[in-house]
Amino acid sequence: MSENLMRFITILVIVSLIGTIVILGNELSLIIVASLISSYAFYEWITLTSKSRIYILLFLILITSLYLFPLISVRYLSLITLCFWIPLIILMFFFTDLLKYLINKFSIITGFFLITPFFYYLVNFFIITDNFTGNLFLLDNKYYLLLFIVLLSTIDISSYLSGKIFGSLKIVPNISPNKTMEGYFGGYISTVIIFIIFSELSGNLWEFFDILYLTLLIFLAFSGDLFMSLVKRTYEIKDTGNLLPGHGGLLDRLDSYFPSMPLFFLWIMI
Repeated sequence: MSENLMRFITILVIVSLIGTIVILGNELSLIIVASLISSYAFYEWITLTSKSRIYILLFLILITSLYLFPLISVRYLSLITLCFWIPLIILMFFFTDLLKYLINKFSIITGFFLITPFFYYLVNFFIITDNFTGNLFLLDNKYYLLLFIVLLSTIDISSYLSGKIFGSLKIVPNISPNKTMEGYFGGYISTVIIFIIFSELSGNLWEFFDILYLTLLIFLAFSGDLFMSLVKRTYEIKDTGNLLPGHGGLLDRLDSYFPSMPLFFLWIMI
């Protein structure tokens, strides 16, 4: 089986499974799935950075505490997370060696920073009210999770195919030689089309401002993918694991989610 076909089948299976959970499941099922996915992602991080597995226990305690005793609203967490990602992205593009040094030196902090907010966002897709502000969330929150997964999957598939077919102009060859401008714009155009189609079919009005948000979302997803490529170069590995055929590890599939999910909450969920 070719790598392209394996990649497509893997994404199709993931979207189908998550879609089933989102449509048929309840809050408890989402919490369980979010806990399993986040814990395994952190396990991969500990493995690739060669740190003690005792940190996995600390991670489990942290996400359990965050769920039972939420100390921060999703709105503020999203803003804080994005404020941390901005300097990381700047370092990644312009001071690559420095960022590689920082990732290696502060690998545990980096792992907690990447995956803990991701868990918190996932379990908040079912929340109806914000306990800190009293604001109502959208009643169809769980369906927006499915939309988010479809958008990120569209970015991944269309960027990969566009890059394979038309790619020639490298973006950052010192980090990821396979990333091309043609692939990026192919992913961008396809994702915008999918978003407009979804909006029209669901009867939701979209505006030019939404396209601006989506543009930033696509850039953040690309940056997350690039960041994980830099991490793998830092530790001289090809994949973060072998869980997902055609993709590698779970972190290889979730990398674009880490910086883009906080923006998605600020844009659509809050």
